Amino acid sequence: MRSFITCAEASRMVHLTVAEDLIMSTLERELIQINGRINRWRAFEVGLWGFAALLLGWTLLALVDVWLRPQGWLRHGLSAVLIVLGIGAVIGIARILSKRRNPASVAAFLESRFPQLDNHLINRVLFATDSAQSSPWLKDYMHDSVPGWSVLPLAEIKNRKVRRNGALAVLGIVAVMAVLGAVMGEAWKVALTRVFDPTSKKLPPTFAALMSVEPGHGKAIQGDAVEITVTAKGRAGQEVILEVPQEESTKTTMVLWI
Repeated sequence: MRSFITCAEASRMVHLTVAEDLIMSTLERELIQINGRINRWRAFEVGLWGFAALLLGWTLLALVDVWLRPQGWLRHGLSAVLIVLGIGAVIGIARILSKRRNPASVAAFLESRFPQLDNHLINRVLFATDSAQSSPWLKDYMHDSVPGWSVLPLAEIKNRKVRRNGALAVLGIVAVMAVLGAVMGEAWKVALTRVFDPTSKKLPPTFAALMSVEPGHGKAIQGDAVEITVTAKGRAGQEVILEVPQEESTKTTMVLWI
């Protein structure tokens, strides 16, 4: 005995199949979009702490520059450390933003964060490729909306504690940098610039700057006393190196304090 399918029944089956495909494709698109939002939220949280780490590294390296006053490759080494930290932060954020999860992985993640979904979401994703979709029960199940899906509080995925602590860390380091700037003055600005910009021509930081030296150019008989007046601006008690040229291209170096 042969069974025949009428044109109306065939048309109804085609419409059902198309409707199921549209439902799943829409759900999959939503899950892919949610994956992008999760990546952006995670990247912001990691980026916030990465920025705090960069500020902390910049501060410590600038303190080293103030303390050791390095020149040449040692000075460029400080800048290289900061550059490496920056590149590492950018690469880490880029990897988070580019992380791809398939719809099933996103559904499983959401199920773990929102127990009220009660496996309905992951079931729809997994059953979409199931050959048993021909069963009437499964068809009805697939067409039912996911309970609570339309009002799912996705913003709760954000780690607010990490964001709050990261913001506090950034503000704390900025406050420390401001205090160091108030205490050290121009020397702190110079140190920050030398670490941040390896091409900077600024000399090592100092807490005082020479304004004038008297009597200036002149000659004196060897053994006679010479009075030198130095006018400086900045903090008292700074070390000054005085080089006195002598015959046969030799020179005497003395350390003074102003």
